[in-house]
Amino acid sequence: MKYRKLNLNELEDLREDFVHFLAANSVTADDWVMIKQADPTLAGEMIEVFSDIVWEKILAKIQYVRMISKKMIRVMHFGEKKAEMIQLTIDHPEFSFSNPDQIRSIAEGTADLKSFDPEMIKGSKTYSDSRELEVFLALEQGGQPTDEVFWRSLKSMVPEVES
Repeated sequence: MKYRKLNLNELEDLREDFVHFLAANSVTADDWVMIKQADPTLAGEMIEVFSDIVWEKILAKIQYVRMISKKMIRVMHFGEKKAEMIQLTIDHPEFSFSNPDQIRSIAEGTADLKSFDPEMIKGSKTYSDSRELEVFLALEQGGQPTDEVFWRSLKSMVPEVES
């Protein structure tokens, strides 16, 4: 198994897709009931294969992942051959990235980012494994898919620094 097995709620949401998956593998509804009862290991393996297929499709579409905490924003761009990362950390008692108004004021330029003594880091790395596995790991660590606008907004706030 490459990623992780889909949980029951996820499988329920993908019920129709799973039925198509079974049909494509010549497994009827009656066959599936019998497999689950007679060979739970095989049933589990089939769910694992389906899970990997679902994850591959999802991960291939994700290009940007963000992680936000009170003191830090990290955005990653997963390109074809490498991942780029921008991280902005502010350890100031009067600032929190969980406050949308403060983020907006910095983005709009009404608050001076430098007054909060930010630490800004940029970096990149080539994939040691597959691109999709790197995206999956970022999601499993609490990242959330985001869009290019979010990436560009943060990139515009962070001056050029050494990678």
